[in-house]
Amino acid sequence: MKPFAGLLAAAILAVGCGRPAPNVVGTWQAYLGSGKAAKLYYGRPEPTEIEFRDDGTYSLRLMWGARTVAQTGGDYRVEDDRIQLEPWENLDRGVWPGREEARLSPSGRSFVLELSPKARIRRAEFVKSRFR
Repeated sequence: MKPFAGLLAAAILAVGCGRPAPNVVGTWQAYLGSGKAAKLYYGRPEPTEIEFRDDGTYSLRLMWGARTVAQTGGDYRVEDDRIQLEPWENLDRGVWPGREEARLSPSGRSFVLELSPKARIRRAEFVKSRFR
């Protein structure tokens, strides 16, 4: 019986020693609407920014060129290489997808958010710009 108890304890320890979730706290940026039309109508493009806070909330400033399209926030959680976004309010689905899942790169320095097929931009790659 003692060898079985030792194996059980080792198995429990192995399960509990999984890789910790990546730290995403800080500001992340992506340039959306940086094409000719956005520059012509809205001026020099500014980045869309998501700030992840250590309390599990985020704020978003969605830019199209140099124009602010929306500002919102919500809750997030990180599991393995995924960031789950759960907004506090619903925006136009053509502007922002709402509840979504983003995939972190293996380095943890960028993530990709696949947007709605109805959105002007279908894929946004965010890069970590400020660390905490």
